[in-house]
Amino acid sequence: MQARAGNVGEAVKNVSMDLWDWSKNILGDLEKRIKRARRTLEECRKNVINGQNVAREAVLSYKLERLEYQRDLYILAPKSTRSLVSERRSKHQIFSSVCI
Repeated sequence: MQARAGNVGEAVKNVSMDLWDWSKNILGDLEKRIKRARRTLEECRKNVINGQNVAREAVLSYKLERLEYQRDLYILAPKSTRSLVSERRSKHQIFSSVCI
């Protein structure tokens, strides 16, 4: 971000444009990474069940969970981070106990 001179209206407009650009580039990329991670995880789940694939699925599940957490953190910023984290953990704990 560059230093800018001018009145308050111009500053607000510039900040608005910067936020729009950030949202488009950062969150858009994040959504693509989430879709890619979901697709990879589903492909992994279709493979033969063995130790290596189970370990790979666990890693992919963790990566997807982290990406979704980042997305939720950006989108649901007003929501308490503590409740968001506990919600994610409880979801993951239920998923883990069902899969084991």
